[in-house]
Amino acid sequence: MTEAGTDAMSVYQTHLDRVGRAFWSLDFPVLERLLGVPTSIRTLDAEDVLPDWPSLSAMLEAQRKSFKTLGATEYHRVVTSAEYSDTRLQEITGSHRTYILRGGTLVVPPYTASQVLRQVDGDWRAFDLQVSVRNRDLNIISRPRPGAS
Repeated sequence: MTEAGTDAMSVYQTHLDRVGRAFWSLDFPVLERLLGVPTSIRTLDAEDVLPDWPSLSAMLEAQRKSFKTLGATEYHRVVTSAEYSDTRLQEITGSHRTYILRGGTLVVPPYTASQVLRQVDGDWRAFDLQVSVRNRDLNIISRPRPGAS
C-alpha cells in the first residue's frame, strides 16, 4: 500500500463510485475523463473493441437504456480486489461485484467484473472491462446500429 487514501483498493472503489454516478445521470463530460479509449469489453459470449469516445458513449447510452428497460434504477459496484500492477503506481488491475437494483431489489443476479485503471493526464481511466455474464442475458455490449433511431 502507498500513503493513506491512495491504496489500490481505495482508488479502485472511488473510481467505481464516480463512474456509477456519471453513468446513471449520463454525465458524458465526467465519463469521458473516467473511461479510456481505445478499450475492449468482453462478456462470456460477446466482445467489442471501442476505438474512440463517440463509440464508447453510444454504447454507454444504449447500455443504460437497456438497464432501464429491465426496471433498474441504480447499480452498486463493490471492489473485491485491486493492486498496483506497475512500479510507478500508474496502473491498477482490479475486480468488483456488480449489483443492479430496482429500489432495494436485485434485477439480475450479482456478477463479477474486472478492469484496468490507468493514470492518463492526471485522471484514473478504466480500460478493458471483462464481465462474467452472458451478453444475451444482460445487454452489457450494446451499440445502436448506424442510422437506427
